[in-house]
Amino acid sequence: VSAGIKGGSAVAAIVGEAKGLLITHCFSAGNITAAIDRGLGGIVGFLGAIGGHTGKVISNCYSSCDLTANSLDLYSTGGLVGYSVGGIVRNCYATGRASMSIMSSGDENLRQRQGLVGNNVTTGSTITTCYATGGNGLTQNALYGRNGLVSQGTINDSYYPAGQVLNAFSAGGGAAMPAGAARTNFANFDFDNVWIWTDGQWPKLRNVPGTQPTVSLP
Repeated sequence: VSAGIKGGSAVAAIVGEAKGLLITHCFSAGNITAAIDRGLGGIVGFLGAIGGHTGKVISNCYSSCDLTANSLDLYSTGGLVGYSVGGIVRNCYATGRASMSIMSSGDENLRQRQGLVGNNVTTGSTITTCYATGGNGLTQNALYGRNGLVSQGTINDSYYPAGQVLNAFSAGGGAAMPAGAARTNFANFDFDNVWIWTDGQWPKLRNVPGTQPTVSLP
């Protein structure tokens, strides 16, 4: 879907709140603006298991949407998913810019939001074989309180470009893909059935509609 959307909270191009859903083989492009930083994503605003819902999976999807949140709230703006509560994100990527509009130009690094999932800190939230290139790192993956770690999601074999200077909201999320990366650097990516490899480019997905963006590797 090509989006030009404005909304409040739980805003996205495909599904605002995905509770008990399987979302697969879809894409989004365009621009999305939300009034607050509470569940703003390129595909899904809120992904989770709430009120007895058990299915909460997004797989084989991508977004090139540029996202802007106009006020600070729950630190949950991400290129693909805004807020994940026990959600499963698998074989997905995002290339759009995710940012806040309220900070001054001197705080450009802090304005950048997470490239893939804005908030992945809940136990049971999982990201596997994914990447993001347009935000700040991959995700916020740990929540700390006065007495230390409160909760933490899980990230497996997922990446962002080397050279990004991560801000405080993106610490602990994913791994940096080094310069000169090759197919073998993408651990456990299924290039036979799920992903397409072209030298010098971030991988693209098989059997997904739309014209996928071409993004050069570091």
